[in-house]
Amino acid sequence: MDEDGDLLNNLDANQGELNGARFLYQEVNSVDTIAQYNYNGLKLVEVLNKQSKTNISYNGELINKITFYKVVAADSIISTQYFSYDVTGKLITTISEVGTTYYDYEDTTPGPIVKYKSVHDFTYTTDSKLKDITSRTGDDIPGTTFEFTSYLKFAFTFDAAKKNVTTIVRDSGPYTAGTFGPAAEQYVFNYSEYDVKVNPYTLLPFGYKVSALLDDPAKFYWISSNNPKKLVISNDTTPIPVELTTMYSYDAQDYVLSGFGKIYDYRPF
Repeated sequence: MDEDGDLLNNLDANQGELNGARFLYQEVNSVDTIAQYNYNGLKLVEVLNKQSKTNISYNGELINKITFYKVVAADSIISTQYFSYDVTGKLITTISEVGTTYYDYEDTTPGPIVKYKSVHDFTYTTDSKLKDITSRTGDDIPGTTFEFTSYLKFAFTFDAAKKNVTTIVRDSGPYTAGTFGPAAEQYVFNYSEYDVKVNPYTLLPFGYKVSALLDDPAKFYWISSNNPKKLVISNDTTPIPVELTTMYSYDAQDYVLSGFGKIYDYRPF
């Protein structure tokens, strides 16, 4: 919307001319490119963000490895995720992750190098919808026996049609000697007021989407078929929930052109 609250029309007049197969090419806002998606044929192989890069590798048609590079202030982070699938070769059962943070990597006297390991276990409903994700993480300290020391648990609820995620509950807490401790903090993400149009993230592979949402739970609506107009984030320590709302614009094929401060750029295959 403009400063008077009126919806902006025809953000890109060419968008309405797309027909047939398309791919999501960019997400931009008024000042910068948020994400650029690069492909090899029909496969997503690279995602470029302002301070990060993601490389995606495949075994046949299935994602088998995602490598993530990010710079935060003076720190550099590199992580690699390895994917395992069920016997049908369709559902992700586990993502094993290893990562390294290089603190003050540009300094003449760099800071410490910290390594970690994580395992993310996935379960599904009988109709193959994501039910929950359980993540365990621990620092990989040289000269010591590795142990997982913390966990995250994500529980998903979908609407009656099983198309759109409506609630995600994220618990975090300690993991000691193979035992999940009581949750130290709980976040709840509620998505509502879905439209009946096409979610732009349906054009991205499921494996990449769940990899991205492990790092940013606000992206959980990426796995929905349609687009929520309202997101409410609450936790057990903050009395006032955070509420985000949006209005969308669409092209002639019912794909979102703008919403939540982003403009979506598609290209034909």
